Amino acid sequence: MLKQKIQGFSLVEVMITLSIMAIMIGFSVPALKNMIESNRLQSAVDDFQFALVYSRLNAISLQMDVAICPKKPAQIACEDDVNEQDYAEGWLVFSDCDDDGVFDNSNVCDRDLDGSNDASELLKIYDLNKKNALSITGDVKYKDLITYQLTGRTTEGAGEFTFSTNLATSKLKVSRIGMIMRE
Repeated sequence: MLKQKIQGFSLVEVMITLSIMAIMIGFSVPALKNMIESNRLQSAVDDFQFALVYSRLNAISLQMDVAICPKKPAQIACEDDVNEQDYAEGWLVFSDCDDDGVFDNSNVCDRDLDGSNDASELLKIYDLNKKNALSITGDVKYKDLITYQLTGRTTEGAGEFTFSTNLATSKLKVSRIGMIMRE
């Protein structure tokens, strides 16, 4: 009778292979974490830049002020607590009918010049999750509000927003004429 040779892996070979795989995974996990956090930061910068462009274009097309303010947690209102004015919770984009920088439907004006009163209008809501360890702050001029006038310029003048996580920082600068530049 012919003896058949049994083929397979020995226990030592399997253990060495698993050890090498565990070491490779151990080195890749921190890099993956850094990549995820970097992508989260860039996504927030992209969303905010879009909101700025969207606000500017709406101010020009609606022919009225359009503002962005930090959002209160779990509410559709602008954050009014000076210590909590961070855009990391999200932000509101709204037409500011009476140019007071506050989103409220009680203020009215004749936006479309048809002779009837129109209320301020919520144009977009951006919700972010603060668990992301992301901070979005405006400089002194933009801490609580940025307003685009019907000409496309900002009411507050030039300023910047800083986006930061534990590992990275990015900035958006807004020029005096309302143009947005990424740093």
